[in-house]
Amino acid sequence: MFESTGLLLLWIAATWAVASLVIGIHDALKNTNDELAKKLRQHLNDIIHRVRVEKQSDTYYWYDMDNNEFLAQGASDEEIIANLKSRFPNHMFFLPTNHLISAKTEWQPKQVGK
Repeated sequence: MFESTGLLLLWIAATWAVASLVIGIHDALKNTNDELAKKLRQHLNDIIHRVRVEKQSDTYYWYDMDNNEFLAQGASDEEIIANLKSRFPNHMFFLPTNHLISAKTEWQPKQVGK
């Protein structure tokens, strides 16, 4: 197949260079995909809230169940939703009653999981 040692060495060097290039490109793409997936998970964590509801006197308080961030307060769901619409227009809120509230649901509670 190879008529001289020089050609064999040249073929081996070329094969090694191409393989190294392909492996390098694969590793770079994997790292980029891992970073993008991490950013996507963080963004979703930032905009999706599992709601914890507390009531004190006649006022309801909504908190993010995962980080205890205050979300909104009000005397009724309508008042709370109005506050959420202005503070978090692109966020989603999952209530303990398995309802979802967001702009996609036109800020009306929609049953999920059934």
